[in-house]
Amino acid sequence: MNGEVKVPRHPSRAATVVRAVRDPAPGAEPVAIVGMACRYPGGISSPERLWEFVSEGRYGIGGLVREALAPGPRQRRMLLAATREALARARIPAAVLAGGRTGMFSGVTSGSDREGGSVYSYLPGLAADMAVERSSSLVAMHRAGQALRRGDCALALVGGIADTGIGVLVMARLSDARRNGHAILALVRSSAVNQDGTSRGPSQKWVIRQALGSAGLSTRDIDVAEGLGDPVELRALLATYGQGRAGGEPLWLGSIKPNIGHTQAACGIAGVLKMVQAMRCGVLPRTLDVAAAPDRADWSAGGVELLTETRAWPAGDHPRRAAVSSFGVCGTNAHVILEQAPAPDAHPSTTAFPPHTVLTAA
Repeated sequence: MNGEVKVPRHPSRAATVVRAVRDPAPGAEPVAIVGMACRYPGGISSPERLWEFVSEGRYGIGGLVREALAPGPRQRRMLLAATREALARARIPAAVLAGGRTGMFSGVTSGSDREGGSVYSYLPGLAADMAVERSSSLVAMHRAGQALRRGDCALALVGGIADTGIGVLVMARLSDARRNGHAILALVRSSAVNQDGTSRGPSQKWVIRQALGSAGLSTRDIDVAEGLGDPVELRALLATYGQGRAGGEPLWLGSIKPNIGHTQAACGIAGVLKMVQAMRCGVLPRTLDVAAAPDRADWSAGGVELLTETRAWPAGDHPRRAAVSSFGVCGTNAHVILEQAPAPDAHPSTTAFPPHTVLTAA
């Protein structure tokens, strides 16, 4: 992990965006997602395009992103382009990254040649790569949330990058996002990470319960889960979210993988992007090719049902909430709980900035 590099502060209009957090102690404050960008198979070049692709039930399996991501400088250029776009969408000047108060967390494949450092290592500040196969981008998201709540950074970039896709999130503490006038796309209520060791099933249940406990939520507070992996994952969902739902709605279960394939280190962020868009639109899109899935688990063990058809997602007695899982082949499990954005404040801040594109790679 790179230490913080002392560099001259950029002019104050940029530095205002990442003012230091006054209370660095860990707490229950949610983290806000304020910007997103992506590139995925099928010509998906934006979160809006990804939502169209999923909601229309289209396929893009087997292709690479338009510019095949080779390890090294080209990978950095692709991540830079997506990062610049995510910042512009958040109306944050890219020049703010020169101030060294931004945390940069990337999920990468374990075989990537990162030239001895993070794929974000050309920028000052806190930078780290997570290389735990398919769990990489959600582990990066978890680490970013921890760093924001501790006050290690005031803004966080989370990237998932592989030769099959790339996704980037811009995250900030909710209080900072509100103070700086950012449009809040969704909240990260909590996240959890653990390692399977030699017992996969219990660890996947534990990581779900840990995320729920950190958020102060019950299983009935979650409407939908994004994942649909192997039978071990299905059993973990049935044993956790499938319990305590008698007389209520089941947990709806879906996956973006049939649409775009398994995008390796970028698959966790793909699920996050899908669920953020679903919460904003109030729709749960159907999952493709799940006819055989009921044979892979005992569905009578809990109140979980597959999204075989598109469903409306109305606002109920609690905000829309979604769980996103990445239970990795290497044994690392990550679980994130998302919540729809709160209503805008009656008197929002007016310190938002127009987008800039002054960031350059080393």
